[in-house]
Amino acid sequence: MDRIQKTETTYVKTLPTVGRSVFSLMNFNIGDHIESNVVLPVNIQNIKNSELSDYLMEWTDEHDCIALGNIQLINHSDTPNCIIHDDIANTIKSIYAIKKISAGEQLTTKYKCELWFKPIPI
Repeated sequence: MDRIQKTETTYVKTLPTVGRSVFSLMNFNIGDHIESNVVLPVNIQNIKNSELSDYLMEWTDEHDCIALGNIQLINHSDTPNCIIHDDIANTIKSIYAIKKISAGEQLTTKYKCELWFKPIPI
């Protein structure tokens, strides 16, 4: 499957089972910074009935956000290999490895919300 979006450390490709997924271009050790993306804070009330509401990520008590990069497409896992850190002051989300990650491995995180789907083991 073709890579559809690539950064220095990650790429996105589509899998038949879960759709778009983010993968590592290199090896990472526990604690390594993988990538950071600027986010666009949004008031959910302004877009709750639009297709964009499917892409909202938690941000602050007043706003959710949309990450402008590959972080937005990281899939959920009950046994994730990444954690997402919010830098509210600089409107940035960053991902860090919480397990050893090999090049070519799918990046996953545990969503901080009620799931609207049945998780597929990754």
